[in-house]
Amino acid sequence: MNHDYETVAIAEGYLELGEFEEAWEFIESIPASLRMNPAILRVRIISAVALKQFGMAEELAEFLGNGPAPYRKFAGHILHEIAAVYCIAGDNDHARQLVGEAIRIWPHERLAILDDPTFKDLF
Repeated sequence: MNHDYETVAIAEGYLELGEFEEAWEFIESIPASLRMNPAILRVRIISAVALKQFGMAEELAEFLGNGPAPYRKFAGHILHEIAAVYCIAGDNDHARQLVGEAIRIWPHERLAILDDPTFKDLF
């Protein structure tokens, strides 16, 4: 079995169990070269959001936004969701910045953002 596949399967297994901190710790324990795998970055982002480490999730999503289309779509959506968190918290400037980044990474996310009632007073 491919080592990359096994690593991704283990990391995703932690997510399925809702063990986000364990997923993060597992990823920290693997070689740096594997941490850059888009599937591992996805797990890392989900874990960061679950652990309310939004700044880290933003950075990772922006990096993943340079990857293949399915990962760009995911990154754009995650940035949309984090923008909603900031908007609810009253940080509209940061929310606008993230909305712009989400649309830059995945232009199709624009429609979901426009339909999101969280942003009704943002634009």
